[in-house]
Amino acid sequence: MQNILRLIVLFSAIVCFTACSEDDDHARTVSFKRAVYILSSNQAIEVEIGLSEVAEQELTVPFEVFGTAVEGEEYSLSAHEFVVAQGENSAKVVITPVDNVYSDRQIRLELADVPGYAFGNYRVVLIPVETKEVITTSFAADAYILKSSLTVSMNLFIGGTSYTHPSYPVTVPFEIDPSSTAVLGTHFEIEGGGLELVMPTKGSSAQVKIKCLKKEEGKDKIVLRMSDSDLHYLAGERNRTTITIDGPTTFKDLEGTWRMNGFTSLTHVKNSVFNEDKSDLEHLPENNPQTDKLVFTSGIANRMNVSLLTGDLAHYLRNCDLTSVKEEEEYLYEMGDNPPFESVLTMEMSEANVNYSATNVSLRKAQVGFRVLDGGNTLELRIFDYEPTDFLQRTYNDRKVSSAFGKEPMKQDFTLVFKFVREN
Repeated sequence: MQNILRLIVLFSAIVCFTACSEDDDHARTVSFKRAVYILSSNQAIEVEIGLSEVAEQELTVPFEVFGTAVEGEEYSLSAHEFVVAQGENSAKVVITPVDNVYSDRQIRLELADVPGYAFGNYRVVLIPVETKEVITTSFAADAYILKSSLTVSMNLFIGGTSYTHPSYPVTVPFEIDPSSTAVLGTHFEIEGGGLELVMPTKGSSAQVKIKCLKKEEGKDKIVLRMSDSDLHYLAGERNRTTITIDGPTTFKDLEGTWRMNGFTSLTHVKNSVFNEDKSDLEHLPENNPQTDKLVFTSGIANRMNVSLLTGDLAHYLRNCDLTSVKEEEEYLYEMGDNPPFESVLTMEMSEANVNYSATNVSLRKAQVGFRVLDGGNTLELRIFDYEPTDFLQRTYNDRKVSSAFGKEPMKQDFTLVFKFVREN
């Protein structure tokens, strides 16, 4: 920046001397509006000329381009001449930064002769080019599983420090590696169509959303890699990631018998209760013996049979029909800081005791989440649609009246997550 300031001072002095030496006998003049502009690293600028009087007819003012910055590589011009419309006395050309990663680059524009016009104060304009900082990029994970849709994330760094919360959107180009077996447009699509990850203003990571179109055996791998086309970005630890197309979760994936394997969000639930609400932790549904089982069967209706439950989960679940509602990504808050953003299948149960109590019963339809993991050998049951009367009462009462939690007050930190393993 100091070099740019010195250049501006020197150039301004030269321009002033030149302007004072110009022939002032001509009545009409054309001139740049300013002697110096600065092309920032991430935002286009408008360079403007002015006439001493309005143009009687459309006037074209050509200019020549000089300087150490390379057009097409470090910047682009919207035009190579100014066009002043009839009845107007000014015109603009837009200069846009491209890959301006080298220091001490500048652009110099010089107006060409225009019949009938002399040059005003500024025949020449100097445009120092600010340098973009090189950003190191790294995919957030080596591998992803694509169900219905998937958000792929990338972390950005400058000088080894995490780069987040930009004041403008940051786009990072990527490529589909030839080793991919899935075909873009046939097996998957990219939301928005562009091969780029975008970190929004004030965002914490660059992201792109991918949607599943078709699952086909042998054509289920998508490999994304960093593009070498933009000098602004340098590939870091993970320069590629592999996505396996698993396809949307269906009831068929749930069919069979599943045995209880633990209340996996219990610790997170306990840690999420405010200190003054510790009474909420009494009577948590911790009694879930590993002999408890869920059975899913299909027929006229898709059914969940809970008659083999003997623990606390039986206070909530009922034998019921299941109807698919949606499958979309959501944050798994029970996994702590920086929770993963994973696909969850939401289904509606025809009946559940939303009081989650042995003594208080309020039966209604309720929604529940499922994830099928470990190649179909683990089932995750996610309970968030409940109105507890025996535990978490103060927490529920506070959250249900808060606009921050909407219609699902117990979701996020108080989703009750249980794991089951497949028996058949």
